Amino acid sequence: FYGQASYAVGEIFHLIGFSKIDSLKMLFALSLLGSALSMFLLARKIWKGDFAALVSGVIYIYAPYRAVDVWVRGALPEALSFILFPLIILKLEEFFENKKSKSLLWLSLFLALLILNHNLSAFLFAPLLVGWGAYRIYYSKDRTNLILKLFGAVLFALLISSFYLLPVIFESKF
Repeated sequence: FYGQASYAVGEIFHLIGFSKIDSLKMLFALSLLGSALSMFLLARKIWKGDFAALVSGVIYIYAPYRAVDVWVRGALPEALSFILFPLIILKLEEFFENKKSKSLLWLSLFLALLILNHNLSAFLFAPLLVGWGAYRIYYSKDRTNLILKLFGAVLFALLISSFYLLPVIFESKF
C-alpha cells in the first residue's frame, strides 16, 4: 500500500500542461525547496534567529540521506515527507505557545497528509513526535487539557486518513 498524496500533487502539475516526467521532476524540486522552507520556519521559531534558521534549512536539505532519497532511490513520497516533518513539529510548538484550535487543525491536517503520503514515514516519525509532545507537556501547567486536545488532533488526523488506513490495516494480509 503506497501512499497516493504525492502523486495527486504531481497530477496537478500534469493537468496544468506539464509532461509526466516534468511533473515528477517538479515534485522532487518541490521536495527540496519545501523541506528547506519548512525547516527554516521551524528553526526560526526554535532558535529565534534568521541566520540559525537558514543554516538549519541548508543542513536539512544537504543531509546525505536526502541526497540518496532524491538522486539515487528516487523515493518521491519519502522525499515529500521531509516537508511535513518540520511543519508538524512547528504546529505542535505553535499549539503549546498559543493554545489555539487553529494550530491543532493544521497539526491534524499535516499528520493526515503525512499518513496519506508515506505511511512508513509517519510510523517512524511517531516516536519523535510523541517524545517532543511529552517533553512539552511535562513542562506545561494544564497537562490533562493539553493531552486531551492533542489526542483529539491525532484522532482527527486518523479519521481524515481512514479511507487509506483501514484498507492498509485490514487488507494487507491479502
